[in-house]
Amino acid sequence: MKLFENARIGVKVALAPLLTMLCLVIVAGLGLWATRDLSSSLRAMQSSTLPTLATTTELQRRIGAAYASTNQSLAWTGAEFPAARIDALDKALAAELGEIEALIKAQHALPIWDDAARAQLVVLEKTHAAFRQTALDALDMKSTGLNTAGSFIDIMQTAYIKLDEQISALAASQRDAANARVDASASAAAGKGMGIAVGAALALLLSAVVGWWCVRMIVAPLRAARALAAAVADGDLRTQSHTASRDETGQVLQALDQVSAQLGTLVSEVRGTAEQVEVASGEIAQGNADLSTRTEQQASSLQETAASMEQLGSTVRQTADNASKANELALNASKVAIEGGSVVGKVVETMKGINDSSRRIADIIGVIDGIAFQTNILALNAAVEAARAGEQGRGFAVVAAEVRNLAQRSAEAAKQIKGLIDTSVERVASGTALADQAGTTMQGVVSAIRRVSDLVGEISSATSEQSSGVGQVGEAISQMDKVTQQNAALVEESAAAAESLRSQSRRLVQLLDRFQTA
Repeated sequence: MKLFENARIGVKVALAPLLTMLCLVIVAGLGLWATRDLSSSLRAMQSSTLPTLATTTELQRRIGAAYASTNQSLAWTGAEFPAARIDALDKALAAELGEIEALIKAQHALPIWDDAARAQLVVLEKTHAAFRQTALDALDMKSTGLNTAGSFIDIMQTAYIKLDEQISALAASQRDAANARVDASASAAAGKGMGIAVGAALALLLSAVVGWWCVRMIVAPLRAARALAAAVADGDLRTQSHTASRDETGQVLQALDQVSAQLGTLVSEVRGTAEQVEVASGEIAQGNADLSTRTEQQASSLQETAASMEQLGSTVRQTADNASKANELALNASKVAIEGGSVVGKVVETMKGINDSSRRIADIIGVIDGIAFQTNILALNAAVEAARAGEQGRGFAVVAAEVRNLAQRSAEAAKQIKGLIDTSVERVASGTALADQAGTTMQGVVSAIRRVSDLVGEISSATSEQSSGVGQVGEAISQMDKVTQQNAALVEESAAAAESLRSQSRRLVQLLDRFQTA
């Protein structure tokens, strides 16, 4: 039974028709056997019973005809029919009686007669011999007279009646035997027909049961497959058929079980991934919001830095103008000192002029020192802002450090110039008292003024470099501001994309919630 349950659907479908055909073949075989048996009975009846009935009927007819011919011969003789006709009739009658006797004797050798019939034939033969002898004696006695011949008529009639009765009894026994055989054949045919009908009914019942069983084994798994598919369609991925069948429907159910299990695993993994994506997208959105805020703060700081750099540029330009003026003053002082060397007589007045110039230079140097201090402060602020800008402010930090270095160098040069100016003032005071040493002192003054001219030249060059550096820093800050604005736009787009991703992942989780997994 288990083996048949695992058989292929084609075998199950073909089983009921094959079984029905087998039952039909069996029923047909039984019918053929019954038909052959009935045919055999009919052939036996045809070969034995019917010939005996025909023989008895023929004997009865011919004996009756012989008896009638004997009476006719006597009647013709009394009526004085032509002798030739009467002789012909007598000869024919004698020949007929001889043939009848020969026919009766011939029956003993035929196998169609049973023992009882053979005993009757023996009695019939003796009775026919008496009848034949009586009839021949009557024909022979016609020549002596009708009265003598007529005396045999009663004897012949008695023999004929007895012979006819015996033949009738023989015919009746043969008819009874034929009827008995017919009844037996009919009874056997009826029994066999009933057996065939019962067999056909049992075959139909068995075929119906087997057909129902086969249909049940095919339909039940299909219903289970339909229920499993409906459960999967409704989102229930926990249903399993747990079938043990290995036929096509069982394989389909096992495949559906695998599909349901793998789909449940996939849905669980996708749900977990969607939840993680939702959390991650929320974190990304929050991070983008924080980054947007910091980017706005950075943009504001860069704008402030740009404004500071504009002020620094203005201050550096002013410093450059003052340095140029200081350079011109130093050149004038050098010319005056050279002229003072040739005009000693005007030393005192020249020294006063030099004293005044030195004071003005001291004031200018103070201004330069203040500008250098402010430049240093602005460079320091720029370095702090560059440090806040992070990686993007690294180049700006380098420029700010260079500006601070130049400012420190300017301050150092200003201090040195201030020291030299102080020395020059002291020497002018000493020159007023020591006019005799004017020549020597003038040479020192000329040398000091040359040094002042060189320092002022360096201050002017440094100021030009500061102006160029400040311009580069401004451009860098402008570029940083553009990049920051672009970053702000990208951060907003990223925030919108993260929020959209968060909404889509939440929608995906909601769609996956309709599936029920283990």
